[in-house]
Amino acid sequence: MNPTIVILEEENLFIQQFQLSNLSQLSYYVECKGIAAVINPVRDICLYSQLAESRNATIQFILLTEVPCDYISGHLILQKLYQAQIFVGPQSNCKFDNKTLKETEAITLGDYQLRQIYTPGHSIESCCYLLENVIQSCKPVAVFSGNTLLIGDTCGINTTQAQTIEEQTYLASLLFDSLRNKILTLLDTTIIYPGHTSGFILAPNAKNGLKDTLLNQKLVNRSLQEVTREQFIQQLLKITTEVPKNYYFISELNRDLVQADLLESKLQSAKQLVSVDELLKFQQQGSIILDCRPYADFLNGFIEKSVNMSLSTKIELWISMMYSCKNNNFVVICQPGKEEETYTRLARIGLDFTIKGTLQGGIDAYTESGKVLQKVPNIDAAKFKNEIYQQQAPYSMDVRDEQDYQAGHLENSLNVPISQMSEAFSSNIDHFPKDQPIYVFCNGGGRAPLGCSILKANGYQNVVHVVGGMSKLKENAIQLIKQ
Repeated sequence: MNPTIVILEEENLFIQQFQLSNLSQLSYYVECKGIAAVINPVRDICLYSQLAESRNATIQFILLTEVPCDYISGHLILQKLYQAQIFVGPQSNCKFDNKTLKETEAITLGDYQLRQIYTPGHSIESCCYLLENVIQSCKPVAVFSGNTLLIGDTCGINTTQAQTIEEQTYLASLLFDSLRNKILTLLDTTIIYPGHTSGFILAPNAKNGLKDTLLNQKLVNRSLQEVTREQFIQQLLKITTEVPKNYYFISELNRDLVQADLLESKLQSAKQLVSVDELLKFQQQGSIILDCRPYADFLNGFIEKSVNMSLSTKIELWISMMYSCKNNNFVVICQPGKEEETYTRLARIGLDFTIKGTLQGGIDAYTESGKVLQKVPNIDAAKFKNEIYQQQAPYSMDVRDEQDYQAGHLENSLNVPISQMSEAFSSNIDHFPKDQPIYVFCNGGGRAPLGCSILKANGYQNVVHVVGGMSKLKENAIQLIKQ
């Protein structure tokens, strides 16, 4: 996946924004007169190093608005490559060499400077970086706001740091002050560059914007409206949810003194090819087989108890929701020609630290060894409605989010969101008779095939995929129940 890029260039200032849409993550390269800073770098540091080289610039500073929990950061690799200095917010508790700026201090980029503004709330170490024009009496130009302020809203509390309601309430109160005392006091013309965009699981109300002026955000951003402290806290607690399992692992890894060469060696280890027999041995020892082929190919033939993570979906989020790298090992099956994309995306969430290897020859090697693949049949929405749903009382499973389910669902369907499936079906509870057909659907994307693979892995043999999901069912005027 190539990042979307937005460029701002005026006078001696050059800003390039990188968007990794599958992570809903935004990072930045800021440069003036050959001196560059990178803000919230992802692990794919070639994005920044190649840009710096093309512009004859040197990356001297690496700025984190917080230690990320949803992706592996590239700060240590960049530090090793450029001997650059890493800046983090107060109370970050990092084991690597870093510095925190006092609010009277700044780092200089030619005619501009970056000041650190401590804005705790989303996390205890959350901070923003204010870009000022030194030539124009340190006039604020932009603020890199991390997760303190997104376009349209703020983030819920980072629950890797606050599990209890008391801890979350405390951080929410801090964020109320940070937004009002630190952000709203900036010039209205200041450009907001957020750390995430819409789709970030910790910010369900964020909009799909890459930048905006503070003036406009004052008008439309929910978190900047005039409410009492208590009202703000209650709003924030409503959007605060338990973070995905793997975020704890990612957060710990990003704070650790993990050498850059270790990150690279782990990625090479993930690329190690394994035979069919070795793959099955790893599976018997408890490793999970991640089949990253397109879901149509997967449903047409897959290894028993493997799990489909199609590259056309947000596999980074779904894997982090379902598994922790602390507790699981993996073996990977790639789509031919998509190996590098597969490794890159899995490495962004640290999966290469627990990948045992990749099946040599892919799924073809498995069939050529004489072994039999499992399949999941498809049924189109019209046939399901006319021949199954209206004639019988079928067992059906809706793997959409609870909010979508409540907005309209089939009668007697069971709602098990993808984020909950791994736990729901690892228990000994039989949600359905294992000898009866189970019809699985989502909105129409890749969640239903993933759900089918989890059901099959847990002993439900008669699983059927409803092609097109709820989108196609609605087109066929199927009757829905709302809650």
